[in-house]
Amino acid sequence: MSVELWIDEVTKLFDGIRIANKSIRSFRIYEKDEFPEAIKGDEIPCALTYTAEVECEYSTGPCFEIWKGKTEIHWTPNVDKSKYPEIMLLFKQIRNAFALHRTLGGKVAFIQLAIENTPSIQGPVVFSYGDEVQHLGLLVHWVVKEHVESEITLGN
Repeated sequence: MSVELWIDEVTKLFDGIRIANKSIRSFRIYEKDEFPEAIKGDEIPCALTYTAEVECEYSTGPCFEIWKGKTEIHWTPNVDKSKYPEIMLLFKQIRNAFALHRTLGGKVAFIQLAIENTPSIQGPVVFSYGDEVQHLGLLVHWVVKEHVESEITLGN
């Protein structure tokens, strides 16, 4: 499957994550054209998901791609450090969402939080998306493996 057929399933992993009567709005990418140019204050908390790189493996056996991506969780409208304890409660919910949906409903071979050469979840971190005020959140690193045998033709 191509990225446009599964990336919105990644965005849905963040739906329903809720702390202190706040829940994340996770912007869709292809299912709905929602990816924002800037984040308005009333849209926080929210999540932005995107790919960062892909590694391609083509052979006479399996052909697959390993996608690495990120999800930015923008949680507070400012850099108030008193929100750190609240933000740290998100780690468990994010981990559990990835563990529960390991194949994105059969759309990919697997999805998991990144474990090599990068943290799985970073934060609290300071974000400044576009020209907004700096604010706090988490940066989630993930990996997707998808089989692409049916999408490519190997030549000599």
